[in-house]
Amino acid sequence: MLGGPESLPTLPFELKMRPSTSEVGRLCGRGTPTEAVVLFCFGSATASQRVRDVWTACCEIYLQAQLARRGQPYWFSLLGEQLFEIFYVDRALVCTWSPEHVFAVDQGEFAASCETLVQQVIAETSDLGFQEFVRLGASLILSRPQFALLKDLELRS
Repeated sequence: MLGGPESLPTLPFELKMRPSTSEVGRLCGRGTPTEAVVLFCFGSATASQRVRDVWTACCEIYLQAQLARRGQPYWFSLLGEQLFEIFYVDRALVCTWSPEHVFAVDQGEFAASCETLVQQVIAETSDLGFQEFVRLGASLILSRPQFALLKDLELRS
């Protein structure tokens, strides 16, 4: 059970990928159809989600990091599947997978980890710069309702 805003402890957060981001990036760079598992690490607890389209998933992860930076409540989704609800208590980002699985993490750490994962994948592609990736990918999915709040997003690396 979560306490009041003054007592809300946060867990370390890290977003990872299997196979590694470097391997996924190399495969994507070669145009090889690539599947991966995204790992959401909340302290010692880990949840995973298989993604069949790494390119789109990375675009979504990047855009959702921007929503987190803006403090917007939303559902974290990958490839159309809603994984967990996000709301905020002070600088804590609270992820609700289910009534029994609620994790509070630092808002900035969450956003940075999402951005880092995407940057690591893109860094391994042979000819695609990060900025180009974001522009191409974002243009494909910014029309989705959950990203409406980002219409004025300045794409940055």
